[in-house]
Amino acid sequence: MASGHAVGVAAGVIHPDGRLEVVTAGVSGNDERPRLDAQTLFEIGSITKVFTATLLAQRIERGELAPGTTVRQAAPRLRDWRSPGVGDVTLEALATHTAGLSRLPKDPWLAATALLSRQGPYGGYSADRFLDFAAAADAPGPGPHRYAYSNYGAALLGEVLARREGLAWSALVRRDILDPLGMARTGVDTRDEDAALLARGHDDSLRPAGYWAIPGMGGAGALRSNVDEMAVFLMAQRMGALAGARLTQQPRGKAWDRNETGLGWVIRPGGKGRILWHNGGTGGFRSFAGFHEASGLAVVVLSNTAASVDDIGLHVLDETVALAPEGRKPPLWRFGVTAVIALTIVWTAWRARPASRVDALWAGLELALAALVLHLLAPWGWMPAFAWPALAAVFAGSLLAVARRAMALPWREPGGKWRFWRSVGRGFTALVFAACLVHA
Repeated sequence: MASGHAVGVAAGVIHPDGRLEVVTAGVSGNDERPRLDAQTLFEIGSITKVFTATLLAQRIERGELAPGTTVRQAAPRLRDWRSPGVGDVTLEALATHTAGLSRLPKDPWLAATALLSRQGPYGGYSADRFLDFAAAADAPGPGPHRYAYSNYGAALLGEVLARREGLAWSALVRRDILDPLGMARTGVDTRDEDAALLARGHDDSLRPAGYWAIPGMGGAGALRSNVDEMAVFLMAQRMGALAGARLTQQPRGKAWDRNETGLGWVIRPGGKGRILWHNGGTGGFRSFAGFHEASGLAVVVLSNTAASVDDIGLHVLDETVALAPEGRKPPLWRFGVTAVIALTIVWTAWRARPASRVDALWAGLELALAALVLHLLAPWGWMPAFAWPALAAVFAGSLLAVARRAMALPWREPGGKWRFWRSVGRGFTALVFAACLVHA
């Protein structure tokens, strides 16, 4: 916070005696209620996966399902599952990221809707479309396979568990976890009366970011919550007071480095005992939740900026984990991309020799596309204050140069051998420009 590279953070430390200590810094970004506190709502992203895995654990405890139950066995009438295929994957493998599935469904429809949706990369992807894709998709076998983090797998688990009971995933998690724990404000959607509590997300350049809607893959990351209610969830997990909690905490296999995977949880070994944790992230939020098994200490950290808070959470639970340096910068490649695009704008304007005014208009559109991509990708939060005005001036000058050359040209040029390929290129430019405008 001191370095100016986070907008707001709310953290809660739950002591072994159950006492909640809340620390906040910064602002919510919501003008209706800028002050941060334990009631401020954040998108918690992939921490949602622990809730989904807990739903599975509850059904295993009740004897309704087993860890080795396959998708096909759990929901035989949900879809006509391809054989062999995703239907042969076990539910445990989905919950532990050992199903051998990709991080995201390799569905062209997901890619297309991600470009055009104003509600995040999943906003236009429905549950029915997701299940149709999964039912016809291939898979490497029942598992377990080598650990590979998969939003695809976690979301499929959530949909299978919910649909087999005739419910949406959001309704199932409400009925079996949120309502029993009194987590009234936690959910997929924010109630009208809680709108002022919802923090505004920001990207890693501190620009406002849109909220994510995840209608088809909610079990992987759709929940919003606050420090107060996440503290309740962590206490219930730590104490085993929530049905299925103890089962989620049993090691199921190797994750990465020395970490193991439970049902949903990452299990970090340590000299003073295990730490069970998970993190989350959406377009403008980051989150961490975990607890130290031996000491009983638990922590939740919620941020409305797309910069990791894992180091804060792990440091609270294990002081040997170092805090990341203040003012962490984005990857160097983003500075490189910024420089390349800026130079491309200048080079394009200098070399542009339009044969007609229509050509000049397209050259201007291509310059605008470059400027828009620059606006979206450049790490402005880590650049001097004059950087954007200076680049905007370069862009305006480039457009002026192209316009001056076009004044003496006819509107259309005679046919040429490159006309077809220019048309193809311009069509692609228009498509990319439209997609960038959606996300700007």
